[in-house]
Amino acid sequence: MKILFKNNKSLTITTGQRIYQRESNVDLLYFYIPEIWNDLSLVDFVVTLEYIDSGNIAHAEILEATESDKDGYLLYTLPVTSKFTYVAGDVVLKLSMSNYDQAEDKTYVLKSGELRLAILPLRDYFVYTSDESLSVLDNKILELKSVADELAATAELIPSTVPSDLELTDKLLQLTNSEGQTIGDGVELPVD
Repeated sequence: MKILFKNNKSLTITTGQRIYQRESNVDLLYFYIPEIWNDLSLVDFVVTLEYIDSGNIAHAEILEATESDKDGYLLYTLPVTSKFTYVAGDVVLKLSMSNYDQAEDKTYVLKSGELRLAILPLRDYFVYTSDESLSVLDNKILELKSVADELAATAELIPSTVPSDLELTDKLLQLTNSEGQTIGDGVELPVD
C-alpha cells in the first residue's frame, strides 16, 4: 500500500490493497514524503509512524529510509505485522518528522494529518488462539511442510545410492544404480 504525504499535510493512499486481520509480514506500507518542505530539507529528519490499532492501543515505529523510486520524494517502509493487524477494524495513523539542528539550537517537528486504514475481519474457523501461536492449523501446516521438505531432499538421494542391477566386467562383479553408475568396490570372481 502506497501512502503519499501531500502539500496540505494529509496522508493519501495512492495504491491500495486489502489488509486482513492476523496477516503478518506479507505486505508493506510505503510512505512517500517530499524531500523539501517549505524550503526545509527533510532528508535528515527522523520519521516516526504513530498509530492507534483497532484495539485502541497506541504504538510508535521509527521508519527506516529506503531508496525511493519517485523523484523528489523520500521513501520509508513498514512491514505489516500481526501487531498492526491483531484486531479487525480501523487503524488510525499519522507521521511525525523531527530534527534537531545543533548549529541553530533549533528543533523542527512536522506532523501529518490522520489516515484510517481498515483491517478487514476474517471468520476464524478454528476458534481463537493467541497470536504467538498463530493458529493450531497454521502451526501444523508449517510443521508438515518442514517434514515434506526433508523427505523430498532424502528422496533425491535414493536413485544414486540404491543398487538396481549387477554388472560383470573382466571378472569383476559390480553393483550399479538405475543411472548405470557403479556402487561400492565390487567383488573379483575367482579364475576358472
